[in-house]
Amino acid sequence: MAEQKNIGELVLAAAVAVCGQPPKTIAPDDYRKILASLKKSRIKRERVNYHLRVSGYKRTEPYSRNKKVQAIVAAGFKAVQKLENPAEIDALKAKLTADVAEALKDSGQKPPEWNSLCKLARLMELPGWPNIRSALKDAAAASKPSEPVTDEQIADFMTRGRSASEVARKFMLTPEEAAAKLAKGFEKYDLVPGPKNLREEQTYVAVPKVGSNKVPSRAWSHLRESKEGQPYIVVKIPNDFDHKKIRVLPLDGIRYGHPSHDAVRFKSTVSYIARDPNSFCFLNGDVIDEVKGGKREEKDAVLIERSVEFERLLRPIAHKILWAQQGCLEARSFKQQGFDPLQHICEKYGIPYFTEPVYADVVWKSNIFTFWAMHGQSAPQVKGAKINTLIRPSRVLGFTQFIIRGHIGDAMWNRAIKICRNPMKRTIDAKEEFHIILGNFVKFFGTEAARKGIAPSSKEVIALYLYPNGDHHLKTRDGGKS
Repeated sequence: MAEQKNIGELVLAAAVAVCGQPPKTIAPDDYRKILASLKKSRIKRERVNYHLRVSGYKRTEPYSRNKKVQAIVAAGFKAVQKLENPAEIDALKAKLTADVAEALKDSGQKPPEWNSLCKLARLMELPGWPNIRSALKDAAAASKPSEPVTDEQIADFMTRGRSASEVARKFMLTPEEAAAKLAKGFEKYDLVPGPKNLREEQTYVAVPKVGSNKVPSRAWSHLRESKEGQPYIVVKIPNDFDHKKIRVLPLDGIRYGHPSHDAVRFKSTVSYIARDPNSFCFLNGDVIDEVKGGKREEKDAVLIERSVEFERLLRPIAHKILWAQQGCLEARSFKQQGFDPLQHICEKYGIPYFTEPVYADVVWKSNIFTFWAMHGQSAPQVKGAKINTLIRPSRVLGFTQFIIRGHIGDAMWNRAIKICRNPMKRTIDAKEEFHIILGNFVKFFGTEAARKGIAPSSKEVIALYLYPNGDHHLKTRDGGKS
């Protein structure tokens, strides 16, 4: 008991010296000072905490768990999404940091740095804070005398879907001037109305006209794996891509050059992706059919011809293909003829290319959307067996929003629930994981499957939906017909 009393007296004396008489809330810096003053006494942290509680002292919880701070950060990061003026954004940032400092004043904590508040906002799954540096840079550049803006520059800016007000802000035009340029149109582009953006403004997308060799600039950037040999890619969508959703259409089994290739449905899909500003895609293998029979020289000529023709077909959406991977047909073409036509096209257009299943993350509005895409080789016939081909990879992958495979050619999917911990909110969340089998672009009648009496496969084009609040979903673009 005497030892217990001595320890308690030492802890109390240290607490009084640092914080004053209880009841007193101990800030993190004060708590560190108390531990430092007791270091020579070799009192364990658990005993210090016990005697502080007994003596009437209470430790302050971290600012990240403070309900007032969380409410201030949530309100500020949501309000800033409606602002466009850099001065107003900067003023709101100053107000937010001052409000957080005021909320922590009674607890004695030092206000956190701005980067810490941004990290808290990401953990709370809030939209990101706008980067005003680029806006200020644009404003400074606009103050200098410059060349008049050309129709080509505006059209290139609008290949990702922009409203008239966005065009006016980008090129320092009046709303009337921007509207007049859009009404006039552009020489080498078709101007197509798109969906409304997050500000409820009508957007328009400039699509290069048929026959044009123009390849629009990308609305996204990417980073590949830092460790060689890992098929990993991070796709970054800029925060100023202010659409209500993003569609990603996986395209598998196109089989261009096959006698039963469904050219009408494929061209319709390409046109849809080209004209919809918030639609992207990736190529999941078996894109160009192999050449069977004949002499080596003839086979080589036909394969190169198919590659050139397909390259022209892809030109309207080359800037919207996020990545591509090798399928069985491309692998056989490379093995037999030493030429992978899909890899050749990807190299020409700068599309990231992989020879095995792809691990991909799409980053948009501070959200990370995860993909795992495989072409595959097996060809089960029963629908249950087809979807079961994704059970094995799902066992070894962490939570992945979209687990995708092709080759089978029968569009279907299954929604699996994964139980995930959320240490920030101290909750256990049930998250949806979609297991997806992709359809192909091969007709049914006139094929070997029809002759054998095999049941027709679903030919729907699946679209993966990403939302700015972090939600994800799956739909089909339209019903397919054999």
